[in-house]
Amino acid sequence: QITVPILDKTELYAKIAAAQAQVDAAKISSTKWGHYSQSAVDACKAVISSANTVANDLNATQAQADQAVTNLDAAMTVFAAAVNTTASIGDLALLASHYGASSSSTDWASIQMYDLNHDNKLDIIDLAAMARKILGL
Repeated sequence: QITVPILDKTELYAKIAAAQAQVDAAKISSTKWGHYSQSAVDACKAVISSANTVANDLNATQAQADQAVTNLDAAMTVFAAAVNTTASIGDLALLASHYGASSSSTDWASIQMYDLNHDNKLDIIDLAAMARKILGL
């Protein structure tokens, strides 16, 4: 009797998709608030690529799939911490130039990081919050 181990890559596929979505949505700049450095994006892409290699390997073991999930989790934790949280007067000016924009605005994807209270609009609350960040309050 031959026993064939069952390999479940469901979690791996889900983690790859989630990680790829986060990286695809990341804005790249080493100086702008809410953006990521190119090196942070590249490092995350490398882990996603390795996970894809395991996901597409018909001979991969469950241990390899589980390790790829662990590696993706670690990479996404590091990636989340890599976002630039240093605000400048330029960020305040950019937010002010989009004052009144909302989630229905055509450019929302590129400015939603300035929605600091996550109410799907850029308003005085966001301006005040950004000013406090600049002042270190």
